[in-house]
Amino acid sequence: MKTDETTEVRALHATIAAPRDEVFAYLADIENLPRWAEEFCAEIEISARGWRAWTSFGDLFLELEADGRTGVIDLRIGDAHEPLADVPLRVWARPDGGSLVGGWLVRAPRQTEPSFARQTTALTEALQRLGERWPARPQRLCA
Repeated sequence: MKTDETTEVRALHATIAAPRDEVFAYLADIENLPRWAEEFCAEIEISARGWRAWTSFGDLFLELEADGRTGVIDLRIGDAHEPLADVPLRVWARPDGGSLVGGWLVRAPRQTEPSFARQTTALTEALQRLGERWPARPQRLCA
């Protein structure tokens, strides 16, 4: 979806067979980013500027704000010269006891289309594989 000539937004989502609070806590811990988004982020460390990530797109800086009550996680990503781009995520509880993770990737103003496409693919695959961390659990049906 394009909102104007320079802004492009891609929707991301995954269903996870684990309770919302468990999935939220895992995603809200920035130190877990290399564990669930390894195609995107190989390693992170704290630096004088804040969290720094070694990614397939070069060295980037990260910020993360999380609200457990609403399930919202605001991940901001950028390099030393660009403003941080938002990757908002939200974790919802599903009626079956699992979770739905939804998010949006917003193309940065000067980001190239190939770079945005690679970033979209990397984060989409990361969210889809996030479900592998929690194998499907037997569901209890009410009579």
